[in-house]
Amino acid sequence: MRSPSRYYPAFDKPPFCLAVADVTAIPGPILIDLMTRLDLTESANRSVLNRMVSRGSLALSRTGRVGVYRLAGHLLANFERIRGGGQPPSWDGRLHALIYDTSETRRTARERFRAAAMRVGYRSLRPGVLVSPSDQSSALSGQIHELGVMPGFLDTDVDTARAIANRAWSLGRVREEGERLCEHLEAAVPELSGLGAESAFRRLHGLIRPVVAWTVELGGLPAELMPEHWPGRRVHQCLADIHGVLLPSASAFAEEVIRASPYLELVEWR
Repeated sequence: MRSPSRYYPAFDKPPFCLAVADVTAIPGPILIDLMTRLDLTESANRSVLNRMVSRGSLALSRTGRVGVYRLAGHLLANFERIRGGGQPPSWDGRLHALIYDTSETRRTARERFRAAAMRVGYRSLRPGVLVSPSDQSSALSGQIHELGVMPGFLDTDVDTARAIANRAWSLGRVREEGERLCEHLEAAVPELSGLGAESAFRRLHGLIRPVVAWTVELGGLPAELMPEHWPGRRVHQCLADIHGVLLPSASAFAEEVIRASPYLELVEWR
């Protein structure tokens, strides 16, 4: 949310379009059309897709000259978690760690590794130590081997784990952002009725985007390590209220765009 290594706002558009259209695979021309209705140019959105494929966030297959896109990797896991109400998996009782000591001559490789680790749920506890509530080292195996990173874990009591999580995830700040987000979403609901289908599509995306960013910021942190009175359930209840108003019109618009395309037969419906 604060760091580009963790969250790129443009990357939320493909999962949003697939979710609203209720499809699991979509041809590139249709996806770019839907993304461009939200923001940016066709060329810029094509670059977004290429970047997401190169990072493993989207899977690309081809039928003739047409690319077909599906969610993949950690983006798919985040998507399924948010779609299911934002609840992370249960905690296994350990904080999993990656320990590294990389010289300045390998700074670019080190920063690339840190960015990749952040994307799959690790956070910095101190220089040279990243922690995660679950073991995601297999997703980083190539970089771990290249840089000589040492995987391990902290087997500690829950109070100590909560203190570590509070520090590494900056939970005081994230809580304040969540509370402000709730206020923003709640204030938006009375203004949503009567929007046209395309306007509902764009408005829904605009309201979902900060929820996605806030959820990704938490990196799958389990409920056991959250402070008391965490605003997560309130955030997702607000989002459910907004869905109730906007989703029918937004979905109808996405389906209309899909069915008007000559690539309709390549769409895979959920």
